[in-house]
Amino acid sequence: MRSFHTKKKISHKKGFTLIELMVATTIFVIVMVIAIGSVLSIVDANRKAQALNSVINNLNFALESMIRDVRTGTNYSAGTCTINGVSGTGTNCSFSFTSQNGVPLAYTFYQDSLGNGKLQKITNGGTPTDFTAPEVNVQNLAFSISGAGSNDGQPRVLINIGGYAGVKQKIRSNFSLQTLVSQRLADINY
Repeated sequence: MRSFHTKKKISHKKGFTLIELMVATTIFVIVMVIAIGSVLSIVDANRKAQALNSVINNLNFALESMIRDVRTGTNYSAGTCTINGVSGTGTNCSFSFTSQNGVPLAYTFYQDSLGNGKLQKITNGGTPTDFTAPEVNVQNLAFSISGAGSNDGQPRVLINIGGYAGVKQKIRSNFSLQTLVSQRLADINY
């Protein structure tokens, strides 16, 4: 039997060349830049969603409270009153009525010199208190009363609120809400 010896070529090259390392690093950097851009977009979308969620929760609470008061109130007083965020700076607009307890109530729109609009509540002619959260910027508010005459049926109040949430332009969310409230007086006095 013969034994065959084969010579193996031994390569002295070990590792990667400089060009291979540069190409791999460049590809890695490109992938990471794209990934970081995607993560930042998701973070911005999350901030916008949180701002919108805060606005919806705050406005829902404010409107439900206002609707409850208006629904059981009497002696509604307001014409169609709208203040635009651009031209209505520094002016007030209010809707007033008498609550079911006989206390005068008013909901007022106030806009400061910077254009920040707030919905305020005034009880019994007292000091106005902010009714919306600081991150909610009301830009227009309209009250329209119908059916308040003796033959017009039940009084109804149409409420329109518009504005935006968020302080930074990038995460600002616009909103526009409308609701119709009809008077529901209690038949039984306790």
